[in-house]
Amino acid sequence: MRIVYLYLPGRTARIPDLQAGAIPTEFFYGAPELEARGHEVEYIDVHDIPAVNKLRIAAELLFKRRYLPAKVYFPVLLGVKKILPALSGADVVVATAPGIAFSLAIWQWLGVAKIPRAFIAIHCGLFNYPQQGIRRWLSRRLLRQMHTQLFGVGELEAMRKCFQIPSERIQVNCFGVDECFWTPEKTESQDGYILAVGNDSRRDYELLIQSAYHIDRKIKLLTKRELPSNLPDNVEVLHGSWHTREVSDEDLRDLYRRAFCVAVPLTDSIQPSGQSVTLQAMACGTPVILTRTQGLWDNRELQHGKNILFTEAGKVQEFADTAMMLSRDVEMQKKLSKAGREYIMQHGRIGQFADRLETVCRKVAADE
Repeated sequence: MRIVYLYLPGRTARIPDLQAGAIPTEFFYGAPELEARGHEVEYIDVHDIPAVNKLRIAAELLFKRRYLPAKVYFPVLLGVKKILPALSGADVVVATAPGIAFSLAIWQWLGVAKIPRAFIAIHCGLFNYPQQGIRRWLSRRLLRQMHTQLFGVGELEAMRKCFQIPSERIQVNCFGVDECFWTPEKTESQDGYILAVGNDSRRDYELLIQSAYHIDRKIKLLTKRELPSNLPDNVEVLHGSWHTREVSDEDLRDLYRRAFCVAVPLTDSIQPSGQSVTLQAMACGTPVILTRTQGLWDNRELQHGKNILFTEAGKVQEFADTAMMLSRDVEMQKKLSKAGREYIMQHGRIGQFADRLETVCRKVAADE
């Protein structure tokens, strides 16, 4: 099959690193794995194209008034339109972001896009935006043109109910990570700190900061998020993200390995937040403390005290007590380290994500 992947900017620039094995494969969403299986895979970044003033203002007004689907802006629409010729002849198109997927569906609906009739879209976080009125109607209309993949079960029922998506056009495909890149270190090298990583809006860093006053361990926080200036003395902020590369993937792997645990504090949501950081840390053999939310992607295999530690959303003292308990219990650290890595090998590999996606790709291609 000829499979064309559409990404937000930043992926194609990292293909040389990918080919050299210097970065993990997961943020290409199964493309390298499908390519290794003999499929013809093309990687395309979709860049925003600035609109002329009147069009931009009109589009922004439509979004603010909740007419356009979530994450659809006029520069995204123009960016998607520009790459449409490259999709001609594709057996399957995989849109890896909601704004790209909805924009593609809009051009397809208008008869501009000559692409497969039904394409695959990876959706996450749509309910972070109000879904009502015209936006809900339009989103429902466009979602029926694509096969939706979700990272977790938390969003599945809400998507079905709100948008009335037929069951055959929506599936849960839990994310996975590159278990050959994210590996445990062979020698003892823990430095005894708690590590927190992430930039998305669902990270509850206020809880983490308040918990720090009750924790006698150093906390390293890697984020681009804006934080208060008066942080506790035991909190060290490291600035970086996947896109800016201020901290390389190799550096991040080393940070995971040297931490005695990785903390993923979240506000409650049906979005499967914190998934990649949790899985990367577990693959590195580092215990994880994760907020249990409605968006937890795997309620069956992730088990408190067996391969992960859960805390409840908003519970500062509970989070602090859990971190301190783990810091003093070396046997628990070893247990979670081993079980976490085993969980990844059985349930959290990017190759498994690619397996499930390949099945959908074949179905989409066969239906054309």
